[in-house]
Amino acid sequence: MESDGYSLETEVDSEQIWYNYLELFDDSNLYQTQAYNKHSKGSKHLSHLILKKNDKVIAIAQLRLFL
Repeated sequence: MESDGYSLETEVDSEQIWYNYLELFDDSNLYQTQAYNKHSKGSKHLSHLILKKNDKVIAIAQLRLFL
């Protein structure tokens, strides 16, 4: 997806990249880390979304899918 400089990524290549994204936000917390979610709930249905504008990360989300 790309429109007006916005792009959406649906996965993160590595856990370290996710932590680098978390550091961009002052309000990130323990519950958004992959380590917490893997330990507490397992990572089987864990997914990520990264919203960028002109290649700059402006929003991230970690999702747990309930099937």
